[in-house]
Amino acid sequence: MPYLEKLDENDDLSIEQKRVYNFALDTNLMIKGAAGSGKTILALMRAKQLEDNGKSVLFIVFNNVLSSFTKMARETYGLNKTKVYQMQDMTEKTLGFRVYDPEDLSDDQRSTLTAAYNFDHVIIDEGQDFSISMYKNFFSKMGSKFTICCDTKQSVYNVDFDENILSVIFPGLEEKNLEFTYRNPQQIMKLTYHFYYEMFQEEAMGVDITCY
Repeated sequence: MPYLEKLDENDDLSIEQKRVYNFALDTNLMIKGAAGSGKTILALMRAKQLEDNGKSVLFIVFNNVLSSFTKMARETYGLNKTKVYQMQDMTEKTLGFRVYDPEDLSDDQRSTLTAAYNFDHVIIDEGQDFSISMYKNFFSKMGSKFTICCDTKQSVYNVDFDENILSVIFPGLEEKNLEFTYRNPQQIMKLTYHFYYEMFQEEAMGVDITCY
């Protein structure tokens, strides 16, 4: 089992957050929790641990706002190699055009897309907003191990997300639950403040910050 970097006893993560942080890196993991429970930050910390263990990491996000926030957080947590992409980014890099729903691709295009991504670990944030077909036909073929962050009570889109099916797609999928907590580390609070401050500044200057 890979070495797991331990947090200091004085770290301001909650006990349940530390349980997720210290979970084995070579295991498929589902992190469940409400908004504000720390799923994304724990996913970034997991990516940092994986990087430090020499693993390649793909961090998949759902929209532009999440992409911008995650990329800012990536710098804060010292992630130098983790790739943060939306599905549209991956189709553009591989096929030369942006596609929101890769189910519209031909079989050859699908094969080209999935063959281009072969990571040691794939982290999927806001996983409840992706369909089962996305997991089965694309995500599962892009890596060896997976971490899925989700809040099944907060799906923005009407998709067929199903935890039971995910357990079949990703063998040995372990589940960790985070109860809602207001205990966000000070670093997270500062990061969030700066992100939204910059976002509103860009909006005022006429920069497009739409999700797609």
